[in-house]
Amino acid sequence: MVNPWSQIPMSDKERKAESNSKIILHRLISIITILPVVVTVCLLPFTSSKVPLHYDALGNINRWGSKYELLLFPFIIIAFGYFIRTMINLIYRYLGKTKVEKILLTIIITISILAIILVDYNCLRFLYKVFSIGN
Repeated sequence: MVNPWSQIPMSDKERKAESNSKIILHRLISIITILPVVVTVCLLPFTSSKVPLHYDALGNINRWGSKYELLLFPFIIIAFGYFIRTMINLIYRYLGKTKVEKILLTIIITISILAIILVDYNCLRFLYKVFSIGN
C-alpha cells in the first residue's frame, strides 16, 4: 500500500502495527457504544411504564413517555459509533504516514472517542434520573 501524498511504501511491520491499532480502536468504540444499550435493557424492567423524557431549564419535567422510548438514545449512540468507525477506516486509508498526519490522526481519533464517551455519560445520567424518579 502506498500513500498517494508521500509515495513512501509501507513495510510489513508498519502495515501490521496499523492493523493492530485499528483493531484496538474498533473494539474500544464497540464497547463504548454497546454499553448504553446493555444498561438500558437491564434497567428497563425496573422502570415504570410512564417515564420523564424531557426537562426544562429549571429541571421540571415537561414531557412524559413510554419506557420503551428510552431505547432510542442508545441506538443513536450505536449509529454515531458506526459513523466514527467508518471515518477511522477512511483516515487510516488516506492519512497516517507522515509525522504531521499521525499527530492529526491521533487528535481526530481522541476527539471522536471523547465525544462518544460524553454522549454515553449523558445517556447513563439520564437513565439514572429516570430510574430514580420512576421508583
